[in-house]
Amino acid sequence: MQGDEVEIRLVILNPGSTAAQNVMVRDELPDGLQLVAVDAVGGTAATEVGRNGRTVALFTWPALDPGMEAQAMLTVRIDPNLADGVVIDNLAVAYADNAGSVSIGVSIGTPPILLPTFD
Repeated sequence: MQGDEVEIRLVILNPGSTAAQNVMVRDELPDGLQLVAVDAVGGTAATEVGRNGRTVALFTWPALDPGMEAQAMLTVRIDPNLADGVVIDNLAVAYADNAGSVSIGVSIGTPPILLPTFD
């Protein structure tokens, strides 16, 4: 619902046979999402302002051994002024010095109508 907080948990896995070096996840928040908090299990979480003025969440790990995973968490608030039925598309990109990049999208939709509570 508009105004609610949502936690987005990103799991980064190294399926390779060598350690991924300088692993980073970058998530530039789209309009409609306001950043509340960031955290990186075993790594560092930070924020910056992107070129277009949007908030960017950055997560880094010095290395990720083969078969290991890391977790990045963003807590966001859905803009309380969004119209019903709006879908917000969010994209995060993970990359490392010695690996290609991978992206994942998360869509958050506001309800088209209020559901009955049957009270």
